Amino acid sequence: MIVEKSKCDPELGRKVVNHLRSIGMLGCEKEHQLPMEEKIAIAAPKMAEVLDTMGFNLDDPNTNETAKRWVKMMVQDLLWGMYAETFPKMKLIPTDDIGYDDMVFMSVTAQSMCSHHLQVMWGDKGCADGSVMIGGGAVVAYIPKNVVLGLSKLNKIVEWCGKRAQCEEQYVRMVVEVISFLTGAPAACMMNLKHGCVSFRSVEDKASSTTCFYCTPNSEFTNNPQLRKEFLSMAHKKL
Repeated sequence: MIVEKSKCDPELGRKVVNHLRSIGMLGCEKEHQLPMEEKIAIAAPKMAEVLDTMGFNLDDPNTNETAKRWVKMMVQDLLWGMYAETFPKMKLIPTDDIGYDDMVFMSVTAQSMCSHHLQVMWGDKGCADGSVMIGGGAVVAYIPKNVVLGLSKLNKIVEWCGKRAQCEEQYVRMVVEVISFLTGAPAACMMNLKHGCVSFRSVEDKASSTTCFYCTPNSEFTNNPQLRKEFLSMAHKKL
């Protein structure tokens, strides 16, 4: 995926990234990132050396471009959230304009990458024919204070937060922190994800999934038992 610059807000992205760094997140990422094309140009030959050492015949037509393809996939498809410049544009609507201040709840697709083994983690529950995802992934919620996010912006936040290497525990917290930073409102997120590092190595348990939950500390989601119960009940039904 090549991120469309017209749909990004680099200035807001830098504010979000600075906030995340100020609370101790993004520890796996260098503060300054090389431009994507430069990163690909430098990393591809090094990856070719790794594949050669591992015994791949890089003269074969099936593998002679594999190193570059892999690096491009990582940089452009799986890790583009490492760039503040790729943060999506947001639409914030004053609550007075729509007369709504109750919980906003949404289920979304979620995918990220494990920082330990660089294996993908993903939501995976679908219809019998595999055609539609109807569970797994993430559910997010927040209690609007002054503004409401455009609904698709929640999807974009979850997507941007996921396009990096991290643990699921970090992923779920990052989503909450970004929503709260943008809206000034308490937020909650639950994720149910499969992990490639569990499904395809070590125990190779393809039925296993991991559920993580995080909410804004000392907020309605922690201090209001009825609201917390309502969110958790709805989340479990979706996941």
